Amino acid sequence: AKILPGSEATLDNVAKMLALVPTNCVLIEGHADASGNTDKNVALSKERASSVLDYIAGKGKIDRSYLVAVGRGSSNPPAGTDAADPANRRVVFRIVPTTP
Repeated sequence: AKILPGSEATLDNVAKMLALVPTNCVLIEGHADASGNTDKNVALSKERASSVLDYIAGKGKIDRSYLVAVGRGSSNPPAGTDAADPANRRVVFRIVPTTP
């Protein structure tokens, strides 16, 4: 669930883009592969999303109340991959438009 130094530049760019829609809810979905215990993978994926949320919120351009971290475990692998594939260890951002 730790953010690797090589990911910081990407997350900095994501934070800049998300700052362009500061009043929309941003769903940060953490994912894990299917190796190991299902409950632990859901918890790990939630921790992964929470770490990213904390990093982005720390940039100070987005109100933390608009960021939501959720853990999906291995339930939704990328198209064309098996749930056990390490490519399923990822974070996905979804912008949820809010109505004024």
